[in-house]
Amino acid sequence: MSRSIRIRFRPGARVASYLTAILLLGLGAPVDLAASALPDPGQETGSRVASFRGFPRQVISDLPRLFSGRSGLLLLSGAALTAGARQIEDPDEAADFLQRGALDPISDVGNVYGDVRFLVPLSIVSWVTGRQVGSDRFALAGRDAFEAIGVSLAIVGAVKFGVDRERPNGDRYSFPSGHAATTFTIAPVVHKHLGNTAGFLAYSFAILTGMGRMEDRFHYMSDVVAGTTIGLIVGHTIAHREDQGRLAQHIELGPNRIAFRVDW
Repeated sequence: MSRSIRIRFRPGARVASYLTAILLLGLGAPVDLAASALPDPGQETGSRVASFRGFPRQVISDLPRLFSGRSGLLLLSGAALTAGARQIEDPDEAADFLQRGALDPISDVGNVYGDVRFLVPLSIVSWVTGRQVGSDRFALAGRDAFEAIGVSLAIVGAVKFGVDRERPNGDRYSFPSGHAATTFTIAPVVHKHLGNTAGFLAYSFAILTGMGRMEDRFHYMSDVVAGTTIGLIVGHTIAHREDQGRLAQHIELGPNRIAFRVDW
């Protein structure tokens, strides 16, 4: 006689699992809590670094940096958490829980914030205004946020069309979440250039965005975790481009040995 074990989650447990997954991904991302929001004195000013003419060249130079050892670790971690989320996700239960009490309006805030029709103009305004008033912080933050959003959406779009997963509400292209990718990709940029308080707010709104996508049944939990993974990889690569090395730089060759080094 065979027996099966069925694990039942209490209401909200899956949402707690989502928050736990995001926390675990965050632990694998480079965070410099002591980082100054001001640019390095040895660097050029924002009006030159964040120039419009040099933007295409900057994007091209940043793309190879996506293939770093840290990006690989984040990708593996995110893939494992995405697979785990897919085993326990229940979109109806998550939506019902997030529509209760105060969770409903704060999840709706995330849906508005995570819309590219809000984030793209915001990054452009920050970029242009920063250059006009001579604010290196805002010029660089806007430029890097604009780049991170574009790269993230390109990756998300390719995966969406390749997977073509049906959304919980019946629409197409559920996996991965573009809203989660764009909000989590600008969070490291905001933290890098604007400091800890702004970074904390950016990460908080990114989490609310993921909750909002599940609350309105636009995405499964695994969609949101996968989008978060893509966003963090791209965002940290661009925000910390001076610290990122290519994958080849992490491989050490010696007599009778091949070693893989990860700088943490």
